[in-house]
Amino acid sequence: TVRVFVGDTRSQDGSARQLVLQDHVETITATITKVLASSLNSPAAEMVANVVDGQTGTKYLNFDGIGSGMVMKLEHADAMTGLSLTTRTNDDIWAWDPKTVAIYGANEALAWADSAWSLIQDGLATQLPNGRGESSSVTFSNANAYQYYKLVFTDTKGTHQGKRYVHVSEATLFKQVNLLADDRLSLQMKPIDKLSLI
Repeated sequence: TVRVFVGDTRSQDGSARQLVLQDHVETITATITKVLASSLNSPAAEMVANVVDGQTGTKYLNFDGIGSGMVMKLEHADAMTGLSLTTRTNDDIWAWDPKTVAIYGANEALAWADSAWSLIQDGLATQLPNGRGESSSVTFSNANAYQYYKLVFTDTKGTHQGKRYVHVSEATLFKQVNLLADDRLSLQMKPIDKLSLI
């Protein structure tokens, strides 16, 4: 917690009110208006739209496995710095969970393999637990505002019955913003000549 003196108010007895503020971190979730798959190589009931349906009983599965993924279009360009993933509750194939991902950004609609995508981070570990219906949130460094984010599944946890598909139930982006939150409980009255930073 960082405490900052921001002002004083002189009272009749010569004392001053000291206002103390503290750091506060707020998480802002991206508004995703469209999501596109890297390919249509998915079962009819397990298409990419499932990652933004808010239901952990559905999932997006891509038979292409490693190298597949999705493009998320935001309502407006923003510098996202976090990724949240959730696994489906009603299956037991943890081996197809994404283990690592690569994240790219763009400010125009690009083809999946277009070289104009800007790499934000490669080899980002998802840290997804093996339990079903589990979620993870990981952060990455990004100072640029993009409207399109490409998420590539670069590795899975393993194989299942000789197959190395990839699946995920929910996916979203977020950013964390540092705010100075007014801590009203920290208001103090001190003589004006003793006022100082704390």
